[in-house]
Amino acid sequence: MAHEHVTAQGWAYVVVGYFLVEQAFKALLHVRGKPVSKIHSLSALFNLIGQEDKEVLRECYTDFKMTIGGNTGQFPFKSLDDFLVNLDGDKDDRGNYIGSFVWRYFLIEEKRSQAMPLVSVEYLHEIIFACIQIIRFANSGGIGPSRHTRSWRIREERQEKYGKWLDDRMNSDGWDELGDRLEILWGPDYRGRHDLCLFEGKEMTPSFSEIPINLTIPIIDKRREITDILGII
Repeated sequence: MAHEHVTAQGWAYVVVGYFLVEQAFKALLHVRGKPVSKIHSLSALFNLIGQEDKEVLRECYTDFKMTIGGNTGQFPFKSLDDFLVNLDGDKDDRGNYIGSFVWRYFLIEEKRSQAMPLVSVEYLHEIIFACIQIIRFANSGGIGPSRHTRSWRIREERQEKYGKWLDDRMNSDGWDELGDRLEILWGPDYRGRHDLCLFEGKEMTPSFSEIPINLTIPIIDKRREITDILGII
C-alpha cells in the first residue's frame, strides 16, 4: 500500500493545479474581453486565447523545460500544446474530453480511463504563474510577461550576486583607466544569451542578450573570474 499511499497524499496538488490552470485560462479570457466558455478542456480553452498570449505561455513552458534540469527537465512533452492535450485525457463518443474528470478527482476511477495523463505540478504552477503575469501586465503595465520566464528570474538572482562585486570594482583605484568595454559575466544559455555589462565612460549598462556583433570596443571575458569569486557557473 506504500505506493498508493504516497500517490493519494500528493494527488490533492494535482487536482488543485489542474483547477487553477483552468481558472487562470478563463481569467485571461475575461481580462481580454473574450467570452468565457464553460468547458473544462484545457486544450480547448487554450485555443480560445489570443495568439500573442498563447505565444507568451508557450515561451514560458519551453523556457521552464529548458532551464529546470534534472528529472523535471526530462518531462516528455516538448510543447505546452502537447502537455494540455495530454491533461485532457480521453474523449467520449461525441468527441468531448472526459478523461480529466475520470483521473483528476477520484483515484479509484482510474480504471475508467484508457490512458492516465502524465502530470507535473511544477509545470502546472509555471503555466499559472505565466497567466498571472499576463493579467497583471494587462491591468497595470510594468515589466512585460516575457520578462518573467524562469531564465529571467534566474538572471535576477545572478544580478544580485554580481552587485557587491561590481560595486567594489567600480570604487577601486584605477577603475576610470580601464576604458570603454563590454564584459561577459555569464552564459551562454540555451538561446545564446549572456549576462553582459557595457561600460561607457562612467556609465554601466547591464543586459541579458546575445553578444552584439561589429562592436568597436574591447570584449572582456569575466566568466572564469566570476566562477572563482562568486561561484556562479
